[in-house]
Amino acid sequence: MNRVKKDIKPVKLWTPDYNKRTPESLFKTVLKRSEFATRSTLALTRPIAPNIEVYANTDVLKTMAFGPAVWVFNHQDFSDPVVVGAIAHRLGLQLPRFAAMAELFDGDHPLFAQYVASNGGFPLDRAELMSGRLDTVKQFLRVTDYILTKLEEPLVLFPEGGIYDKPKGYANKISGVTDTAMKIAKRNNVPLVVGGLAGTRYLTIKAPLPGRMKKVGVALTHIFEPDELPENADALRSIMQKEANIALAVSKES
Repeated sequence: MNRVKKDIKPVKLWTPDYNKRTPESLFKTVLKRSEFATRSTLALTRPIAPNIEVYANTDVLKTMAFGPAVWVFNHQDFSDPVVVGAIAHRLGLQLPRFAAMAELFDGDHPLFAQYVASNGGFPLDRAELMSGRLDTVKQFLRVTDYILTKLEEPLVLFPEGGIYDKPKGYANKISGVTDTAMKIAKRNNVPLVVGGLAGTRYLTIKAPLPGRMKKVGVALTHIFEPDELPENADALRSIMQKEANIALAVSKES
């Protein structure tokens, strides 16, 4: 949620009264995870799964397996949540919930919106959150609090706030980052896991093409307890850059 491009506008959600409903109501209905949708999505990841290389710290994995936490990653492609879900499944971790851009929950495409929600996604309206619209901000925090404290599930955020053009010479350059993830971790007294992704750019386009699939690198080496969180957004961005660097190196090892 770092910045909003001029062409990003508030979204008319597939559930018109989304911001007025309680999290309990939402997670019993429109945000209820579907086993069928989850299995279907995991099946779609099978062609790319052998190409995902994970470099992880044992202590980080133990924390990720222990209980709820906020997981943050750099953001390169729409396939990033799919890759994160695939590695969680491979490592035997609880499947996380994802804060996804509200455009994926557009009321003009309710079936697709419901599919994303059935896989653990929930809307993050970048335009309204950045404008400080109170009902949207409060509902976002209510939903994230509910995920971490009531459902006791992991929460995935992409603090870069979107997919932006990357410098040609360095595909994993981190753009602006806010301290939103740290605030959510602190208010819910849960750890913050910082991970890195590399090689996911245009993955969904390349995967079906013979010979075009490249290695995807995933790094999981930094974790912070609630009383050890980075000082500010710049500090978090620096750590995310280190994770992205590790992931990039892992993706090039083979």
